[in-house]
Amino acid sequence: MLGIPKPLIVSFSVNGLKRSKRDHVFIPIKVAELQAQAQQAKAAGASLFSFSVRDGRGAATLEPALSAEAVAALREALGESCLIQLELDLDQPNAVEAALPLLEVARPDACLLPFAQLFPRDGDEADEDKARDLLDGCEDLKIGVQFAMSDHTDIDWFYAFRQYGVIPEEQHALLFILGEDGEEPQSNPHALRKYLAALEKQHLLDAVRWSVAAYGLQEKAALSAAIALGGQIAPGWAYNIHSVEGEVFSSQQQQVEALGQIGRALGRPLASAFEARTLLFGPR
Repeated sequence: MLGIPKPLIVSFSVNGLKRSKRDHVFIPIKVAELQAQAQQAKAAGASLFSFSVRDGRGAATLEPALSAEAVAALREALGESCLIQLELDLDQPNAVEAALPLLEVARPDACLLPFAQLFPRDGDEADEDKARDLLDGCEDLKIGVQFAMSDHTDIDWFYAFRQYGVIPEEQHALLFILGEDGEEPQSNPHALRKYLAALEKQHLLDAVRWSVAAYGLQEKAALSAAIALGGQIAPGWAYNIHSVEGEVFSSQQQQVEALGQIGRALGRPLASAFEARTLLFGPR
């Protein structure tokens, strides 16, 4: 970092697309719960609050009215002090086509898109056209885009679609998700090396903004490595609910503040919402 402090963006991922209260009693499902958790995340040091909207059954939904209600409530709770990122489940029939009308109504600051769902490996030109329309629409709406990647080979595909003009150059925020979910979520911090090697191979290290999330008890180790290497971090109950001692987190402060201390010790002060927006998504 050449002696120049690089602000640390903490994106708190509160519920993901699959987690429920069976995983953690504090996982928010209702709008009022999201509001309360967002305020706690901001108080703990997060500059971005990432969440999925749930329907009456607790499943992730692409219903525009529900999304608009949740975003408006979070805007009321947070003002401009924390970015609002909506996580979209694109693994549904016609989900990519439904995403843009939803975003037009909800207007979050950013959206998190699962890269493998947006660009399926067995996809065709029609899938590329749908993805292009969605991403171009996000640019028109000035909504930031972050791509969630669960496999380091996604970076090769990202590079290719960027070269083809399917992905706008302005959309350069990548979230590397280490490990797997399940009854015993787990990850290996060393997996980060594969992602960074893939970025270097495609000469993208200076062209993208990368963040890391990690499942299970190795979350703190993985995110500490990301901090030391100049990346950003996405802790949260969407990926991990336990301390390194195996105890369930009772608050976001327990999970976030320790990472903030590591960042400060390494010369990386916590980013403001304005800094997070500029670094991840550029001027909006």
